[in-house]
Amino acid sequence: MTNNHTAWLFVMSLCFLTVGCMSKAQIIWDESKPEPSWVTKIQKDDSYFYYRGSAVKAESLELGEKAARQNAYSQVTEYLNTTLESVYEGKTTDYDQDLKDIIKAKSAGLVKKAEVIDSYHKKMTRIDKGYTLERYDVHVLVRYPKSEAEAERKRQEAEVKNNLSAAYELYQKGKGYEATGNYQQSRRFSQEALKILEKVPGAIPLDKGNISNSRELETLLRTQEQNAIRNLRRVMVWVQEPSLGKGHPRSPLSTRVKAILNNHNFTVLDQRTSATSRSAMSDTLEGDKQMLMNLKQKGVQYLVAGKVSTIFSSTTLNQHIFDAQGSLRVIGTKSGDTILTIPIHHRGNHREKTRARLHALEEAGNAVGKTLVNELLAREDQ
Repeated sequence: MTNNHTAWLFVMSLCFLTVGCMSKAQIIWDESKPEPSWVTKIQKDDSYFYYRGSAVKAESLELGEKAARQNAYSQVTEYLNTTLESVYEGKTTDYDQDLKDIIKAKSAGLVKKAEVIDSYHKKMTRIDKGYTLERYDVHVLVRYPKSEAEAERKRQEAEVKNNLSAAYELYQKGKGYEATGNYQQSRRFSQEALKILEKVPGAIPLDKGNISNSRELETLLRTQEQNAIRNLRRVMVWVQEPSLGKGHPRSPLSTRVKAILNNHNFTVLDQRTSATSRSAMSDTLEGDKQMLMNLKQKGVQYLVAGKVSTIFSSTTLNQHIFDAQGSLRVIGTKSGDTILTIPIHHRGNHREKTRARLHALEEAGNAVGKTLVNELLAREDQ
């Protein structure tokens, strides 16, 4: 190898080394201040809890500070969850999702009591071939007053007692209205009390009457509500269908109406077990209120009465067609007023005339039942 060649290799090696050195990335670290001791070891005292929130490699100082705060606040929330759970420990028999939701909501609100008292960050600048990259490692110190959890415990206990007391008072008022037959008011009070009890988690002791706790009160309120509903929805359906004849003691129209009402928690009085007669029904429809008074004493809220006949219409493609025609009146037993008149004009068909006649009445019963449900349920909410 010649001296010239050796010299050439030496020069090239220097060039490669120089280029390699120039292409190596440069990293620069800057601190906001000397690293505080709390970054590695959290302090303690009798008045506050301390939490360190951290975020690494944040794209900006603003984003890093926000993420570090959220990290610290999440630690506070976790502490509050544990603390508030202990408020109800031993008082609840059902530790369910409702309780967890209440604790979560409360702890989220209490995080506002936490405050950032110090912060520290390091900035990394990477320079590589003219390209500059900046990243931030951010730490914040948050403190939370120990007294706040105890204060919240007391607020929670007072709130629970107040809600439970309010629900009990409404229950008592509902019982009073139930005793006087005002089932609409009784239902409203029981429903209002049940809504208040939704804010009372678990089985909280109740030192009133013979009711041991909030769960027992809830059971009584639901029974009171259902009893009011059953009484509000007591109906007697009396439909005369003279075209049926003696071979069909049950009215197809009334049977369908009863089935639909029953599906919506109505109680339908069986007309066959009542003391009513055709003459009594006619007198009632003409204004005599004696029958309405009798029904009212039995707890019936509404009388649905009228006459429906079936008339042969035509025969098409071996199908006999019958029309059910007539009308029904819905009468309130308390006032004696007609609150609704339902006209009937419905059609049924079948290859057998008897079945066609029944189909017409069944179709009428379906329509009447739906109309009654809509009207009577709407009146409950008035």
